[in-house]
Amino acid sequence: MLMAMTGCSGGGGTHHGGEDGGTEPEVDAGADAGAGGTDGGCAEGQLFERCHPWTTDVSRLTKHSESDAIINALSGADGWGSGNFRTDRSLVVLNGPAGMPFRAFTPISDFYSPDCDNVPMPVPTTGAIEGDPGFACTSDGDCHLLVVDVPGKRLYEMWRAHITGTSTAQFRGGCAAVWDLTRAYGSTPRGRGCSSADGAGFPIAAMLANADEVYSGEVRHALRFTLPNERIRDGI
Repeated sequence: MLMAMTGCSGGGGTHHGGEDGGTEPEVDAGADAGAGGTDGGCAEGQLFERCHPWTTDVSRLTKHSESDAIINALSGADGWGSGNFRTDRSLVVLNGPAGMPFRAFTPISDFYSPDCDNVPMPVPTTGAIEGDPGFACTSDGDCHLLVVDVPGKRLYEMWRAHITGTSTAQFRGGCAAVWDLTRAYGSTPRGRGCSSADGAGFPIAAMLANADEVYSGEVRHALRFTLPNERIRDGI
């Protein structure tokens, strides 16, 4: 996780349409861009309603001068960590309907201030966290809890979630990040140097390929993946 020295801004401190109290100004990241998905256009039907870097077509933009060197470095034996580009199917995105309960949680040592949002988290009646069949973090992994508050148009994400009962003491969690699905965030979504539920400062769920996208044969947004940055730079 990354630590920040200034206040971080996500989807506001409250659910169901709360005012955003952050310091990062809202930026119209493509209100005039076409929806056709070409030449800077934005893909339609995405989790976030407005255009963001991960939903913008970059196929016609000029390639970065170091692009080939980076790709060549990643293609080496250690580039993808194991020598292969692998997918992880353990992340689960839950859709919460109206009436879904919001629960307070007890922050653990993996909760960092001011990066993380200490607000009630939506928890559907049934579901699972990353790597486990239920809401208890028994795998000792990242245990991400990813929930879309459908009526409130918010995305709630938490690292190291662990729920074993109905009390606040029985819901423990690490860094949580709330995202407003109607907002166009700037180039530094939660604030410069600010973390999120996965340490990158970006939403997790928005950059995952879901089953419907895979079945359609087209994923119209960038994909989330991990790169060994020090290896990239060492290999260039």
